[in-house]
Amino acid sequence: MRIVFFTSYSVSHIIPIKGLIRYLKDNNFDIVCFVHSKNVAYCIENDIPYIEYPNNYWNKKHYKEAKEKSKKVKKYEEKKDFIKTYNAFLEEDAIGIYNYYDDVAKYIENLIDNFQPDIVFRDSTDIYWMKLKKKEKYLHIKTIGYITNNLYSWDFLMNSYDYILPVFLGIIHFLPIIPNDYLIDFKNNIENIYKNISIELKEDYIRPFYQYDPKEKLNIVFSQKILQPHYNNRNDIIILPPSISDFKIENNISTDIQEYCKSDNLIYISTGSFMSREIDYYKEILTVINNKLDKFKIIISGGKATDKIQSLIDNMNLKNDVLVKKKIPQLYVLKHSYLFITSGGMNSIKEAIYYKIPMIIFPISSEQRLNGLIVEKLKIGISTYKIPSPFEYLDTKLDRILIGNLKNNYTNLKCDYDSTSILKEIFLRLGTNVI
Repeated sequence: MRIVFFTSYSVSHIIPIKGLIRYLKDNNFDIVCFVHSKNVAYCIENDIPYIEYPNNYWNKKHYKEAKEKSKKVKKYEEKKDFIKTYNAFLEEDAIGIYNYYDDVAKYIENLIDNFQPDIVFRDSTDIYWMKLKKKEKYLHIKTIGYITNNLYSWDFLMNSYDYILPVFLGIIHFLPIIPNDYLIDFKNNIENIYKNISIELKEDYIRPFYQYDPKEKLNIVFSQKILQPHYNNRNDIIILPPSISDFKIENNISTDIQEYCKSDNLIYISTGSFMSREIDYYKEILTVINNKLDKFKIIISGGKATDKIQSLIDNMNLKNDVLVKKKIPQLYVLKHSYLFITSGGMNSIKEAIYYKIPMIIFPISSEQRLNGLIVEKLKIGISTYKIPSPFEYLDTKLDRILIGNLKNNYTNLKCDYDSTSILKEIFLRLGTNVI
């Protein structure tokens, strides 16, 4: 049996499916993954069969139109008209998803025709197979949708339109000035915006927030039951937890990292693999920690900002206490950490839970804001999703987090790491018992 994975741009969307791919290979499936060129090294390192997407697979397509919408946002901001400002922002944001290129689609189509898969696993962010699968010659191929974050459906968002929805949208601070009708009718409003944008761009319509809720006949959510808040007992959803093998500590740890990890007060800071932070973010956090704590060691996963962060560390005279590297063996460092400062991506949260490390979440994206809310509900960390001044919040809460020892709240968490039985269920649902 042949299987194709349509993966996403970010390596963070490949990490959760690594165990599934390994399991399928062990059971003699013929597998190939479409991947962005920047994820090739990860595939090679983890023995994942891959084919590169064409170079323009993830490129922004409608620059001019997006720029015009950005001007509208600024114009309405100056007039202090929140509703028009936010609607213009939604228009600009919608333009960013219409990046479908015919030449990329043709390239993918030729490869699919040659490989002739029986099953396709489609990342929820994919728009190519979402469209190609509708062709008559592909109707026999079974498609499984998957999402590497929690499922945040419209049912879930609109069930709490006066709290969950504005948290998700990042407008919780503006709630006092937002008309109730705007939130109640938000789903219809944004659908009309996306429809109008698709007409304006002469593109096929894509539903808003499609990436948070795949709509295949069968969909996998790479999460855990304690983290997935709500899915209305939908029979098209299967939650696939990680396996213990997913948290295996990395090998060949550098000497300087090993030395830092000997500290009893190690703080690990990482913003994830997809989005980056401005340098002021690190300056604010390091200032708070330096002012509040007498003894500490910090390891920072710096990514592209590593050189700038290193300069900041030198200027703050913290080079003996703070180590920054472009790439960090996260599982090794987490195991030795006392506190984890993160953007709140699902991979990082699952890893912190496995090693029972308290979290401070500074969310960037919509799902990270809701992830932070869940972490707070479980009492294993705090999040700044609802705080206008997040660094002041860190300043007031840091002592409580460290002294309160949130590790104790992990005691009663019941996490499932038995993914094998769920995998068998998935393939039985597909009409095969080959596993």
